[in-house]
Amino acid sequence: DACLADEAMIDAIVASRMRGEQEYSVSSTPSFIIDGETIAGAREAEFFIDKVEDLID
Repeated sequence: DACLADEAMIDAIVASRMRGEQEYSVSSTPSFIIDGETIAGAREAEFFIDKVEDLID
């Protein structure tokens, strides 16, 4: 109940959500931002490994 009564925390969560939506077009969970690219939805580990390897090559 204490968490739900903490209006400052609720405001911070809403602000974070809005920022994600506006800056990165996040509209679903899970969403991932990799090098500025928004990736929506669950993916296999190999997908993320490939993305990261592409960035470090």
